[in-house]
Amino acid sequence: MDAVVNVTELDVLLETAGKRGFMWHMFRTDQHGPEVLAGVFQHPGCADVFVFSGGEHAHAYRLPTGRHADVFAPTQVYWWYGASPVWTLRAVLTLLEPGHPEAPDTLIPVPPGLGIPSNRIPVRMRRRSSVQGVLSRTVTASTRPSGANIADRAPCDICFRIARQSCPDHLAV
Repeated sequence: MDAVVNVTELDVLLETAGKRGFMWHMFRTDQHGPEVLAGVFQHPGCADVFVFSGGEHAHAYRLPTGRHADVFAPTQVYWWYGASPVWTLRAVLTLLEPGHPEAPDTLIPVPPGLGIPSNRIPVRMRRRSSVQGVLSRTVTASTRPSGANIADRAPCDICFRIARQSCPDHLAV
């Protein structure tokens, strides 16, 4: 029996971002599973961040980085964009490299709603290591409650899009 896999433009763009070196972070604001997916691409002195919290809206921004900078709670950014996940990923993936004469280089105040709320709970961080979407490592441990039966939960859409499979937080390993 042949398996049919539907690949959307969002899937392709997420894979492209992973191949370029975005580090993927999953967060939640309660104990019921990942709700926010964020990708971070580090440049010398700044970072590009993509934030997708489900539905039809995402946002991205470039911010200065430093020793105490929280890339998920910016106070000033060089650039920001908010639209559908597809258009937002297109925008951040076509953003000119820092140092390019036409790249954004003026800091502006952050508009309301940019970043990830401070009550976020990190679930895990992953970096894509191959074209097939196999994720090479899990950096942080899950913060699920002890005794939770993770096998009873369905895989979340965000984990499936990034890993092309269910994440270990959703299936017993």
